[in-house]
Amino acid sequence: MLSERVIVTHQHFVDRYLLYLFYKGKEKIEIDKPTIYVANHQSFLDGFLFNYAVPSKLVKKTYFLATVAHFKSSIMKSFANSSNVVLVDINKDIAEVMQILAKILKENKNVAIYPEGLRTRDGKMNKFKKAFAILAKELNIDIQPYVISGAYELFPAGKKFPKSGKISVEFLDKIKVENLSYDEIVDKSYKAIEEKLTE
Repeated sequence: MLSERVIVTHQHFVDRYLLYLFYKGKEKIEIDKPTIYVANHQSFLDGFLFNYAVPSKLVKKTYFLATVAHFKSSIMKSFANSSNVVLVDINKDIAEVMQILAKILKENKNVAIYPEGLRTRDGKMNKFKKAFAILAKELNIDIQPYVISGAYELFPAGKKFPKSGKISVEFLDKIKVENLSYDEIVDKSYKAIEEKLTE
């Protein structure tokens, strides 16, 4: 059972929607240890959901990997202004991005990544890209999977504004990567999230 509730509104659209965020597994989060957070990507709300679900101390030291093209709307600009966002140009060398993320993790901070790369178009999870697994393995950084449910139904791709309703965020057990290959890290992270979504 989800244990806590936060009412989430956006200052520019208070009259348009009201979101109820339920979250679980907060006790599994280690604030003082660098972590790579990975989740399924359901909507433009996903970054906001993480920030509302975790302690403010964690928000301040967590950096989101995001695509430049997605930060043109007022909602996403608001998120960028209130969060640490590493913007990626998909036409540029990914090695430079990996170096930036590695530097962040070495400074005892966190990185939040949506390994699918794109928001779901049908509510189902897409395959995970391997970049997060390479970072985790090379730096021996724990993976913290978390599951977003309900965001796709309220704010699917192609819609300008979300509908009112309930969304849940659940943090799962950390994945220790020391004895895992890149592919095993990807597979284990994907399955942990997928199994929760299909419960």
